[in-house]
Amino acid sequence: RHEETVPLDFGPGSVTIVGGKGATLSLRADGTGESDYGAGTEYLGAVGAQAVRLVVSGRVTFDYTAEDGSARLTDIDVQATAQAFVDGEAVGAAEALEPIGTATYTCSGDALTEVTGAARITYSRAR
Repeated sequence: RHEETVPLDFGPGSVTIVGGKGATLSLRADGTGESDYGAGTEYLGAVGAQAVRLVVSGRVTFDYTAEDGSARLTDIDVQATAQAFVDGEAVGAAEALEPIGTATYTCSGDALTEVTGAARITYSRAR
């Protein structure tokens, strides 16, 4: 589950989007990782009566170090884009995702929750 409050490019204010089904996060023991959004992972929200949909496609690879509840990402390679839609109509062109540098995280059972700025993302371990 991904929940994030993002500023609006098409007007004043912000929107909270929720979604992310199908996106994966891989963290390997060698300190490399990848976020994979496939051909299109959807995030949904609303601004008043307007439906907002964000579609993220592609992948992001990185190196990471984790210590004391914090993860630092380096050597970030963004090969992912995001396209916003309002009431089904595309808003502008797809844009490259902006990489993050540091996130805090907590682990509980099979869940990892990452907090970065306005984003709160909970991942479940794949079995």
